[in-house]
Amino acid sequence: MAVQIFRYATKDKILDFEDWMSLEPKKNKLRVTLLEYGPDNKARCILHHYLDPDAWKVVCWDLLMGRFEKWVDYKGTPDREGEPEARILSLVKDERYRHPYILRLARGKGEVIGAGAVRMVGQPEESLTLLLPEFEAKRLSLACLDYIRAWELIHFRERERREGEGHPAREGET
Repeated sequence: MAVQIFRYATKDKILDFEDWMSLEPKKNKLRVTLLEYGPDNKARCILHHYLDPDAWKVVCWDLLMGRFEKWVDYKGTPDREGEPEARILSLVKDERYRHPYILRLARGKGEVIGAGAVRMVGQPEESLTLLLPEFEAKRLSLACLDYIRAWELIHFRERERREGEGHPAREGET
């Protein structure tokens, strides 16, 4: 079961950030879930996105330092039940809104390009948008940065050992 890092709920949406971090670089992710529910409290739409912690740390830092403007993250699964799936997460700061941070997750049909990259084909099949107040965006950023740094510190020796394997200059060092 994944550890919840951050949660923000409105009257009809829930935003969740979870730890899906791993010592294996390709599996090292944060899972973002945006869920929309109706008056009957049943989910109408659930979207997931998987962030690279190193990239997300930069976004969080920029947001906390007041330099953030826009970030878009493209992900995809080359072969999901026979069809590639594309996912997009975008975060934009727009001062025209009372809640200036606009988080949008989208999922749709994808097309494999290059060496396994997936891009969205046409319009997304599903998308959800959430407006975040400045305070909640900063709270999200601090929670994620603190969690990622703590995880990296706890796993420092294991990461160092794994990265050192196969390096002749490091063999025999302790």
